[in-house]
Amino acid sequence: MLAVDAPSTAAVQAVHLVAVHAVCASLDEHLALRTTRGTRAGAATAAAVVPAVEVPA
Repeated sequence: MLAVDAPSTAAVQAVHLVAVHAVCASLDEHLALRTTRGTRAGAATAAAVVPAVEVPA
């Protein structure tokens, strides 16, 4: 669970969305590393990039 202290529901949802994207990016990177280590040959490596996001007040 992720607790967010924010002034509005929209701000809380924005933070949660960024967190979910970070988890997905991490999973993508993990799976890509697994792939390049021989689990599945020939796939490209994906880089996980989590952009900075401003949460509206």
